[in-house]
Amino acid sequence: MIETAHIIEVLRPLEKELERFASGLLSVLADEMQICQGTFFVTGKDKDGLYLRYLCGYAYHREDAGTLRFRFGEGLPGQVAEDGKAMEYRQVPPGYMNVISGLGQSSPTSLVIHPLKHKQQVVGVMELASFQTMVPDHLGMLDELESYVGGVVFKHLAQEKKKARS
Repeated sequence: MIETAHIIEVLRPLEKELERFASGLLSVLADEMQICQGTFFVTGKDKDGLYLRYLCGYAYHREDAGTLRFRFGEGLPGQVAEDGKAMEYRQVPPGYMNVISGLGQSSPTSLVIHPLKHKQQVVGVMELASFQTMVPDHLGMLDELESYVGGVVFKHLAQEKKKARS
């Protein structure tokens, strides 16, 4: 298994652009954890409260993905954001979701939905699906990466907020 320090080293050059950073992270995790599909959400706030908005995905296609949002507490990603705790499903029901390739399609075996935090504040959520059961080392790696990734996301969200005020 690769060290989290090496993953951070690979991602550092991508930190200047949030979507590129998130996409790079999903690609690295796909290699390390044998992820077959993933999504990356960041937080936002409007008059109705906090929500997650889709930023990018890995091997994920949905016509309305660019407008995909979950309120905190809504759906599995929103619940993870609300609770600030990861969820792991080791037996994804057949047909719950499909991973599509040129050769066919199938349902993944496991799904992990992980919060991204900066100083205990949830700033994003990642969903990661795999055809294999996630091993404890992989889940530990996500925990170790959480504050680094959360810090990068927080910095970009703060910059977006500052630009919106100007």
